[in-house]
Order: sequence, then structure tokens, then C-alpha cells
Amino acid sequence: MEGKPRPHGRGKDFPEALIGLKSSGDEAFRQGRLEEAGRRWSSALRFLSHPADKGKPIPFTKADLKAGIDQISESLMERGLVEYRKGNLGSAIASWRAILSYDPSHAEAARSVQTATTQLENLKKIGAPK
Repeated sequence: MEGKPRPHGRGKDFPEALIGLKSSGDEAFRQGRLEEAGRRWSSALRFLSHPADKGKPIPFTKADLKAGIDQISESLMERGLVEYRKGNLGSAIASWRAILSYDPSHAEAARSVQTATTQLENLKKIGAPK
């Protein structure tokens, strides 16, 4: 049936969709939307070995995606650390949670969120600002 959309992730449209996902992540990165870039690149990484990914060559590798994701995670970890040192615990937590939105297994971000959240709760208990 001509003109009818194909089911998601099927047939010859899959490689184009995968390339589009990577490209939209690239654009988000250029615009400084790191969390969005991380989510899109992580999705592309998960689907890169999908059986529907046969046929058209993909112009990027898993290593390319992983390197970009690692770069974003490093930037967000650093941003969180800067905010943490300034005493902006909420902003620090938001930066680290951004990493967890696309990489839930990122141990350093998870530990940082836990530590800062505990500190923030303790500050609220004693009535300190932050």
C-alpha cells in the first residue's frame, strides 16, 4: 500500500530512521541541549545492532556514539560539580539526573545524586537555605 506508513523499525526505512535519530542528536548537541542529545544517541546506540539494520550502510559506529555520549556525560558531571561547589544542590542534582535519563547505569551520576539529595534533605531539616 503506497503512502501508508510502515510500522516503526521495519524494513528499508529503519536505517534512515536510525540515521535521523543520530542527526537529531547531533543537532541537539550543537544547540547545547546535552540531555536530549544523550537520549537520542543512546537510543541510536541501542538500535544499531537491530536485525532491521541490514541493507543501507550506517555512516557511524557504536564507538562514535559511545564517544559522544561519554563526552556529554563528562560535561554534565562537571557542570553538576561546579554547581555543587557553589552550594546549588538542586542544580547539581538536575545535571546528574540528566545523565541518568539516558544512561541509568552511570554509577558516578547515581552516587552524586544520592549524596547531594541526602545533603539537601539534611539542610531542609535544619532550616538552612539552599
